[in-house]
Amino acid sequence: MAVNLTKRRVPAEYVTRSTVLGRGWTQGAIGRFLTEPDGTMANMRYRGSPPVRLYAMARVQAIEGTREWQEWFYASRRRRAAALERAASGGAGDGATGGGGAPVAVGTGAGTGAEAGVRVAAHVGGGRDAGAGRGRGSNREVA
Repeated sequence: MAVNLTKRRVPAEYVTRSTVLGRGWTQGAIGRFLTEPDGTMANMRYRGSPPVRLYAMARVQAIEGTREWQEWFYASRRRRAAALERAASGGAGDGATGGGGAPVAVGTGAGTGAEAGVRVAAHVGGGRDAGAGRGRGSNREVA
């Protein structure tokens, strides 16, 4: 059962979701191991936002001491390290290359730089006079 706290500061025995994430947890791990928060508190910064979820530090530390969580944590660290290594080596999915590692041209046609294998800016409004000062959301055609 969650306790609803009305104080402006988080009590020392509770930690916020961001603190738990800073300890190496992931969103999925919080859902898997902690499930429900131990308490809630009104969000003082954004009053229309959902309440801040609080977790008892004693419970977080107890879960971190279990064998199941430690196995998950070390496997998670290995996955993160492998993903960083793949990204650093220019493997598939780094955004600048296709699956084979070759540069991908975004634009097509003469004069766009696509024939030279250069990435071309493909942003909204790139095909018209973006510097015309028309402002965001303008539906006027540019001559």
